[in-house]
Amino acid sequence: MSYCGGCKYFTRRDPGGRNGKSTSCALRRSQLYWQRIRKPPKTYLTLKKKHPDLLRAVEALGEAARKAGPLDDKTAHLIQLAAAAAIRSEGSVHSHVRRAKEAGATPAEIRHALLLLTSTVGFPTVAAALTWAGDVLGK
Repeated sequence: MSYCGGCKYFTRRDPGGRNGKSTSCALRRSQLYWQRIRKPPKTYLTLKKKHPDLLRAVEALGEAARKAGPLDDKTAHLIQLAAAAAIRSEGSVHSHVRRAKEAGATPAEIRHALLLLTSTVGFPTVAAALTWAGDVLGK
């Protein structure tokens, strides 16, 4: 057993998987992520209960997008963090800060990724995103 950064849990390595990492469904990884990190937000749980097929499809889409190119998980989550900040989605910022940390990003890298947005989305949006990131990273 070993920790698989791609699957975010302890597993056996599958040589046929992406980058030698094991593969699993996006829903399984999502469930394990929330079990390890914290209780999922109410909205997520409600959507999952009312529309399980939709949630599986959305999670599978994210998985497919990450596998579609050469970017590593850390870079992918920093990009998704920037997008979450740009649309002022506090919950998504929290989620992608956690996921970027799990993928190996340092707090300095996370804050820098947000600071880089200043000339694109404006200082107030970046200030809000830094505050939300601070909720996860600590001050």
